[in-house]
Amino acid sequence: MSVALTITIQTDKGPLQRLSKGLANRAPMHAAIAGTEEDFFRQYVSRLNRHRTAMGLGAAPTSFYEKGAARIEGDSNAEMALLRIPRDTGLGRAFRDFNLTPKNGRKYLTIPAHRSTYGKRVAEVPHSMTFRIVGGRHKALVFTSGPDKGSVAYWLREKVTIKRDATLLPGREAIEQVAIGSAREWFIEQMKGGQA
Repeated sequence: MSVALTITIQTDKGPLQRLSKGLANRAPMHAAIAGTEEDFFRQYVSRLNRHRTAMGLGAAPTSFYEKGAARIEGDSNAEMALLRIPRDTGLGRAFRDFNLTPKNGRKYLTIPAHRSTYGKRVAEVPHSMTFRIVGGRHKALVFTSGPDKGSVAYWLREKVTIKRDATLLPGREAIEQVAIGSAREWFIEQMKGGQA
């Protein structure tokens, strides 16, 4: 998604001349927009309250999106302002469904099914587990020791599709408004004699 902004100013006096010279090199304006958008995206994503699974299991949230928000970075050059959002933040789901499959030769994904396993890898859980078929058809790892012996620790899946969720990132209109507001502030600063 991009926002095009075309401005032509011709003058040889005062504040408008400073602004015209400033627009000859748009890198500073784009840097201002990138910084403002970075702050906006980080705040938006860090406020996502997507803890349904944790709450359903009675587990503490992992703060996955809050951690991802801190890794969003604004960047710019003379041509544009842009944001970099790392793949492993899960925010790509704002644009498409996400298919999870096992990696590194593993046969199953482990889906936490218990408060003590939420947000943890199997190797991080201090209790032993064994493979079982639950309910005649559901593959699972079941605790064989500890206070929850006999309970399902993880569901085992060969593939999981996580549906697209456009609300993981701000909408186009909000992004445009932030960019326009940042450009406006930059213009005002230039008119007052700020650095172009």
